Amino acid sequence: MDSVIGNTWMYLCLICAVLLWIVYHKLVHVYYVDLFRGICKEIFFSLFFGILLGTAIMKYPAVAVVFVGIIVLYLYSKRRKRTDDIRMQTEYSRMSNATAQKNAEPENKYRVDKFTFYSEVQAQSLVEPFQTNIGERIKIANTKYLKNVFSQMDVITSNPPLEIESLENVKNYIGRFLSGKELVYMILPDEKIVLADKGIITKNTNHGRPAEFLHYKQYVYLGQDFVTMASERHAEALCNFFRYVYLNEEAPENNESLVYTQVLAKLQSLPQEVATSDEHFSTQKEYEKYVKMVKAKVLEKLKKDDPETYQQYLKKQSNKKEDFDNWQLRVGIGAIVVFVIKIFLSGLFSGIIPAIVVLIVGGIIGNHLEKKKYGETLKALPDFIRKVEEEDKKENIKKTGNVRVDEYEKILQSSFGVEYETWNEPNQSSDENVLNDDFDPERVAEIKKERTILTVILIVVCIIAIRL
Repeated sequence: MDSVIGNTWMYLCLICAVLLWIVYHKLVHVYYVDLFRGICKEIFFSLFFGILLGTAIMKYPAVAVVFVGIIVLYLYSKRRKRTDDIRMQTEYSRMSNATAQKNAEPENKYRVDKFTFYSEVQAQSLVEPFQTNIGERIKIANTKYLKNVFSQMDVITSNPPLEIESLENVKNYIGRFLSGKELVYMILPDEKIVLADKGIITKNTNHGRPAEFLHYKQYVYLGQDFVTMASERHAEALCNFFRYVYLNEEAPENNESLVYTQVLAKLQSLPQEVATSDEHFSTQKEYEKYVKMVKAKVLEKLKKDDPETYQQYLKKQSNKKEDFDNWQLRVGIGAIVVFVIKIFLSGLFSGIIPAIVVLIVGGIIGNHLEKKKYGETLKALPDFIRKVEEEDKKENIKKTGNVRVDEYEKILQSSFGVEYETWNEPNQSSDENVLNDDFDPERVAEIKKERTILTVILIVVCIIAIRL
């Protein structure tokens, strides 16, 4: 009888392990950096959690009903997903305008019902003609640069007789910047650009009258901020339009495209604007790529000029990753141990909260550990490398744009003697395999001491969690 129960338990655990593995791959898109190691980890954890689940089912049959129910509901939801996606796609376009209006601001607080367009004011001023210098320049520039590129619906200079969805969306927020009585010259509703008497307004900002206009690919820069156009052709046309209206400059006959580093150098020479705005140049992927390129180059310079410091940097990077990975593994094992112990002491569901507590506390400690190691890594670097490293570490929305082209061009050309725009981002990954493996007894002792302290802390956290 015992053998039958034992065999049943074994087969049940295997079935649970296979099902867990299938569900995991359905829920998560898995990418293998190390194929063998990745598959081994999946097999281990599938079997481990399969044993836990199989044991729980044998002890609490109701768990089986819940587990099977979850699987059935998941498969049913996957089947329904395609139908739901098609239905949602058709409904989205119909509902998006209403939803945008509803969520833009409570009770459409900033909505403007009607614009006061320059062309309409002129048409009504028959006795005494109404003119502004900007208004007349916009008329000329529209004919010269926009009409051959933008469609009639893309450029609005008067209130349309019929409702235009994109224009209605602009009305929902523009009241933050101007009232319905203030003069408006032109609106590009798809790009959410309003040209008014008080300046150029985009969705999030009133830019006033910027001192510089640049374009790169599909971007048009209004000072240090940018708007995204439908194509490079649209961006070039709009940039020429702005330069004519606000800078009194004609489009050059040979309008050669600038490389990004040239554009960036000009942007960085302008007065500093709010870098945390999602319209600031520092939030762009292009700037992120530029920072990574500079980081690769300054590290290459460090490797060339000071190999010893470069080796120390690589070691600290390697140790930081190794320590953090080890800590994550130990926290995971600790949470599993706490979960299993609580199952056998108090029942299945009693183990969930203590395990979560271990994971949360362990995550906080791990985050502190990573920041500490990162600080140690930065200390090994010269100032000009540290600044690039810190900028690269930040999310794009938090980047400041302070990795200046002119500064790093001087630093790096002394070593490489080539133009910025010709540089390619080197691959630094190969250097991780050429670390100097000289034995350092003090460092080994320090690592052992640190790991011992962290292990004791983790054990204490697990004991406290078990007693919850």
